[in-house]
This record gives sequence, structure tokens and C-alpha cells, in this order.
Amino acid sequence: MDSLLARFFLAAVVGNVLPGCQGSPRPSQINAPGPTVVAREASVAAGQTASAGPVSRDYSIELAMGARCPEGDSQASLMTWPIRGACNGPGPVHLMRVMQALEPSIRWSDDARRALRASRQSYVGVAGLGKHPDFFMVLDSVWIRSFEGIEEDDTVYLVQASFCLTSKLNNAVSTEDANCSGSYGLKAYAIDSTGEVKEVTSGTMPLPPRMTLAERRRYGPYMASSLSEARDEDIELQADRLQYVPTMRWALGSFDPETPLPESDPRYQGALGEAHFGFVVWDGQRFQVLERVPRSMWPNVDIKDPTRSVAGTGNVLPDRYVVENGHSSRTTRCLSKRNSI
Repeated sequence: MDSLLARFFLAAVVGNVLPGCQGSPRPSQINAPGPTVVAREASVAAGQTASAGPVSRDYSIELAMGARCPEGDSQASLMTWPIRGACNGPGPVHLMRVMQALEPSIRWSDDARRALRASRQSYVGVAGLGKHPDFFMVLDSVWIRSFEGIEEDDTVYLVQASFCLTSKLNNAVSTEDANCSGSYGLKAYAIDSTGEVKEVTSGTMPLPPRMTLAERRRYGPYMASSLSEARDEDIELQADRLQYVPTMRWALGSFDPETPLPESDPRYQGALGEAHFGFVVWDGQRFQVLERVPRSMWPNVDIKDPTRSVAGTGNVLPDRYVVENGHSSRTTRCLSKRNSI
């Protein structure tokens, strides 16, 4: 899917939700890192339907940038967490610029710091909403994903890392300092008109979902932990599909396999047995929370073999919150501040 086609598709899917989402509550200033992101393997390209063939990336952009990219079957088998089939080459300049500015604010592992300072990084290009492709780059345990808007100045960069709680951007303690205690999470950044990297988490990311007391007690008995109640922190922001589409998902899924979540639960997702708390979709300026999305915005995965598409296998995973065919009015419903379903 090229950039123009991606813009047309997302304008049809996401654009229709903007009027209904404009009045959604804006999150308050977030000082601590955002929700933990759990990246799971995915293997279907954006726009692919249940009848399409196995995934095969078009690496023309990465190759033109001087990267080495996998060929044939190695696209599916080569895993650079959380990207499957990443290229290796000089990292996209704007992503490297953000990461270098953030270097003092992140607690780096030795491997991650080597990846940052190396001459080549692991990344893939992704069709986006702007004039240029988006990029997803991995630096060992740290990753960054760009989201260009219709206007280039609206570009936002999501970064997952262990952020120094004792540090502030451009006025940070050295991460070599033992006083830099890291907290793993997700933050959003932008490059302003002066070229400075600024945190924009509060203006672009929705607040993490919160469970009611009844929900915490309802899900507690199904959790793998020994706690009597589920915690809001147990809700994970799944980011694996960012290598294909500008969509993430909040889900509660740390359930004990011996006590699976019943299908009668109002948040029951489907085959994976998770509790669904909303999709987080980039609209060109900020991330909106939607109850449902079409399948092309949440690619299917063969959970038994994530290196291949489920297409043609007859193993299409049912999902109550993904519209397999067509477009329904429920697809575009924005969730409230409490993300009620």
C-alpha cells in the first residue's frame, strides 16, 4: 500500500470519526511514563484481507536509503523484536535525531546504547498519512515509531524505553549515573519549529483506560497473579501491528489458562480470550480511541505460527471488535474518558 492509497483509506476509515471524537476529554499532563507496551508478533501487511496471500514487504524505500533487507521467506522468519522482517541500514535521519536528543533521558542497556551509536540500525518503512512514509526503528529494548500527519509539521514520534524518572529532556542526569532509575513506558515527542525535541504525550495520547471496581473484581479471579482484583496497570497497550498500520490496542490478557475468560463477558475479545478496552488509532494529529476497526486496521495473526498469514488456512481468528467485511456505524464510535463499552 503506497502513501497515497494509505491516505485515502485512512481518510475513509479514521476521517469519519473525527467529528464524533473532537469533544473527547483531553488527557491531563502526564509526567510519568505511559502504559506499558507489550509487542506481540504479527504477520499480515496493512490492507490485507482474510482472503489475501502471505505477507511480502516492498522494501523499495529502505533499499533506496542504503539498507540491507531480507529476501523471500526470510522476511517472515527474521525477527528483530518487535519487527518481523526488518531491514538494516543507516537509521532514518529524523528518528535518529529524536533518539539522540532523548539519549540523556533514557536508561540504556549496553546493547541498546551500542545499537544507537552503531552505523546501521534495524527498521522498516510503513505507509502513512503524510507525503512521506512512516518508520519503525528498533534499538534493542528501545523502539521509536514515526506518525506523519497530513501536514509534515504534525509528525509525532512514539518512543518506548526505560525513561529516567529523575531526568527531564535537555536537563537530564547522565544515564551512567546510578541515580537514574528507569520506568518502562511509552511517550510521544515532536520536533518544534526551532528544531527542539519536545514531549507531547499529554496532547496526543489518550489517557490509559481505567476499570470500574466491579470490573476489577470481575477479572481478578481470572488473572494469572494471585491478586483478588485486577489492576488498571494489567491493561496492556499492544503495539505489534505498528509495523503495518497506525493502530494499537488496549487489552487485558494476563489470564490463567486454567480459568479462561468466559465468552459471555461484555469485553470478551474473541479467540485470544482477552478483555478488550479499545483501539488507539492515529488520525493525523493525535491518537483517538475507537471501539471497533475494520480488519485492514488490525491485521489477522495465526497464533500457532506467527511467521505466516492466516489467509487461506481457514484459521481466521474471530474478533468481536474487528469488522471483517464492509463498514458499520459502530466501527467509528469513539469511547468515553472511561473507555466504556
